[in-house]
Amino acid sequence: MVEAVLQIIDLSKSFGGIHATRNVSLDVHEHETHAVIGPNGAGKTTLFELIGGFVQPNEGTVTFDGIDISGRSPEARSAMGLVRSFQNATMFPTMTTRDIMVMAEHRGGAGNDSDGRADEALRLFGLAELADQPVSALSTGTRRIVELAANVALRPRLLLLDEPSAGIAQAETEVLGTVIEQIRDAYGITFVVIEHDMPMLASICDRMIALEVGSVIAEGTPAEVQADDAVVRSYLGSDAVAIARSGSS
Repeated sequence: MVEAVLQIIDLSKSFGGIHATRNVSLDVHEHETHAVIGPNGAGKTTLFELIGGFVQPNEGTVTFDGIDISGRSPEARSAMGLVRSFQNATMFPTMTTRDIMVMAEHRGGAGNDSDGRADEALRLFGLAELADQPVSALSTGTRRIVELAANVALRPRLLLLDEPSAGIAQAETEVLGTVIEQIRDAYGITFVVIEHDMPMLASICDRMIALEVGSVIAEGTPAEVQADDAVVRSYLGSDAVAIARSGSS
């Protein structure tokens, strides 16, 4: 059996009387793309905060590459190769695409070769023609790709992506999904993705879990999870389950 690069065991977090996550367990294997889905308030972002070390759990453990990192800081986890993106990441609007990539490559350890690696990354991500454009002049979808490229420059082993398609057009979402697949293949990065765009997830993910009110209600392949009655009920209501069953009978 392949050992999980990321293993979460019975992770629970409460804020006052609100249970953000309840006994969440998850195994993520190397080089796979694993999705976390659920309606607003399901506990997805809190789960990412727990994995990234920005919030400490009340119970449970987070293991990365066989090491218990439950008590380690976000910086320590990042140094190990566990990097977390943010849905509303802010980039300096006056900086050019190339400036951002040079800075990211330098932080990723490229040193004196930061310029050369930045130019290579710009070509790989299809951003070479936009290298001298300020971030403020880019479309939302292109900014997402710049953010993704900057995260990859940090040389992560596992990258947590928080709703990468938020606020972008469908055509740009399709491009983003392709870019994520290409990154996984080219860099060997493992992804855990929070996302609401189910068609994109179905096209790029190997497995997924569904959360509701902090608990896992389904897990499996994208097809298995999307067909699960509890997931359909969570997203669409009880009537949708009844209609789906009547249509299949």
